[in-house]
Amino acid sequence: MKLFKSILLLFLSILLISCDSGYEIKNNFYSQLEQCFYDFQKSRNIQELSFEKLTNFDWDSMAVAQGDESIGLPSNIITNKLGFECKPISTEQSRIYFIKNGRPVKIVNLQTTYHKPAIEFEPCNYDSTSEILIYSKNDSRFYVMSNSDTYEEGTIFLSPICNDIPNWMIEKTKK
Repeated sequence: MKLFKSILLLFLSILLISCDSGYEIKNNFYSQLEQCFYDFQKSRNIQELSFEKLTNFDWDSMAVAQGDESIGLPSNIITNKLGFECKPISTEQSRIYFIKNGRPVKIVNLQTTYHKPAIEFEPCNYDSTSEILIYSKNDSRFYVMSNSDTYEEGTIFLSPICNDIPNWMIEKTKK
């Protein structure tokens, strides 16, 4: 019986280790957002966040699927856009799919609206209205700016570097 318990414990440990749910990436992401916020408060310089630096695995693009405060995102919409089977996203949530050769290699669930502060990803072009934003690895660097001077309030916007720095961000550096 003792041998069985030991084997079961070993098996469960290996299973837990291999089922990484993106916990480390999520924590690093939230930590980097907070650091960018406070660095801006000190320096008044626009801060950047790089997903390439937040990850330690191989991927070539990332997709951000965002639910909003009233409507989630059905699995068929995500699946049709990304080309692989996806689960639905509830309201107030976002999910980042790290993709390599058209297949997901890591999926990270984020609380974006109920998280304090709220978090909003912006598209690589201002004409996009999709709930699913796709960025190449090269475009996975973002300008980070809050619309509030208090970290727990407002929204933190992530504007990809493939765009010019938004005017409102430039104006905020002058205050």
